[in-house]
Amino acid sequence: MYDVDVYIRRGLGSSISMGAEREQNDISVEGPLPDRNFDDARKHVDGSRFVSGRVGDVVTKWLKEVEKFGFLYTAGEAEDEVQDDCGLQDQGKPSLPTFRVCDPFCLREIGDRDRLKILSEEGEDLSKNDSIANLKGQYAVHVTLNEIDGEFVLTGKWRKGRREGRGSVSGPGLERNYGVRDVVGNYRRGKLQGQAKVFFPDGAGLSGFFAGGCLTGPAHGIDPDGNLTFTGNFAHGYPVGHFWKMLPGDGCLYGRLDSLGKFTGADVAYIYPDKETSLKGEFDDGQLVRAIEQTIVGTSQPRPTEVLQLTFSTPDDGPVFQHWPSNLEDISCPPLLEDPYERKHVTVRDSLMPGAGDGLFAATNIVAGAAVAFYNGIRVRPGETPPFRSRSYEICVDWNTEPVKCRCLKGFLFAY
Repeated sequence: MYDVDVYIRRGLGSSISMGAEREQNDISVEGPLPDRNFDDARKHVDGSRFVSGRVGDVVTKWLKEVEKFGFLYTAGEAEDEVQDDCGLQDQGKPSLPTFRVCDPFCLREIGDRDRLKILSEEGEDLSKNDSIANLKGQYAVHVTLNEIDGEFVLTGKWRKGRREGRGSVSGPGLERNYGVRDVVGNYRRGKLQGQAKVFFPDGAGLSGFFAGGCLTGPAHGIDPDGNLTFTGNFAHGYPVGHFWKMLPGDGCLYGRLDSLGKFTGADVAYIYPDKETSLKGEFDDGQLVRAIEQTIVGTSQPRPTEVLQLTFSTPDDGPVFQHWPSNLEDISCPPLLEDPYERKHVTVRDSLMPGAGDGLFAATNIVAGAAVAFYNGIRVRPGETPPFRSRSYEICVDWNTEPVKCRCLKGFLFAY
């Protein structure tokens, strides 16, 4: 065995904050929508695309393929005929917010009672001179249904009251009712069709295929650095099945989304970087509430048109893990509760360095750059005074610190 560096990445650790830190990843909307290299991707569609082997390797390879190629998916024309009221209220009755990725005005006609404000490209208000049916050209149409549902902004090139070509939908009404900030794509006969981009209030985004104005089929999000952030399947704009959300440190969340698009429920898993070890149980908006260790023992057949599904080991009577955030005076997680991922990768013994005390040793072969252990300690927030004089094991981090850009963790885990 050899001494190893403790690989420290922000946001890691069930005892520090399991999924509590949130990234804000923007996807640029400037210029034309990017075309995926389908010819290149199709070379990987045959049965040899994924090699058999360790479950973690299969999961990792599938995630990398989605990150690189996205999904090969084309919805049928039958999707164009989807019709419903999108949950919007015409009479001012309150409606519950529902996570749905769509342009509601592809499914609902603009009514006579809707309040309209029509702006030209130059910002001139043409509301008194033009009706929606007579529009021809590039306009931004502000639609207010009622005080409850709020305002929607429909942009694009209009022709006979419909958008054709590049356009978008946004506005506080879209965020309030569906949890979506804006949708950008191409319209045909007034309906959002084909590849489009979706942006959420926290800045995250995803790409997917729209039919009849609704996100349909598998979708995925990529951050500005080209890293996968999110993937899952949609039907008529609603999330269906299991979703994946990538977290800092190569871990991820896996589970079904609730009606608000959150990882909330009793069947969500935090998956460690090896893509085999997990904590599965109850989460609230992506944060661990109560879970036990379970191993990923199998996957569905990885395909370029489907979201990978996981099979977990049968739960046992093992220890229960919770979210135990530390504070200035106390590390609240049980001191003898072993982290299941660390238990597989590292062990603590007398250091080989004279007088150094305990040392951290690799318990198995470790790939260069892999996360192997989690650093925990008391949390010293801006303006607080650490109770220790020594600053030998202090780590400064710079996330979630507005308006101050630094806060510190004082830990007890030695790193070499």
